[in-house]
Amino acid sequence: MSQLTAQLMAFAHTSQSSMQVVSLDKIVSGIEQILRRSADSSMQLSITVQDKLRVKADPSQIEQALVHLAINAFEAMPRGGQLAIT
Repeated sequence: MSQLTAQLMAFAHTSQSSMQVVSLDKIVSGIEQILRRSADSSMQLSITVQDKLRVKADPSQIEQALVHLAINAFEAMPRGGQLAIT
């Protein structure tokens, strides 16, 4: 639970952009618990990410973008549905 709280606190604070080479599968795995807890029981969430896919980016900005996109998708499915992150 403390890890989840720390991640939520990180989303709430803005910081300077720190571009670095990051592994997308690790970033997505790191926020998967937040996404699953945000989904309603009538929603299905499937996540498929290519192993060792690396990009140069700010990891916190990628996390924020993915969480916001997922929450928007969940809100657009009031009767349930499926969200696939690939």
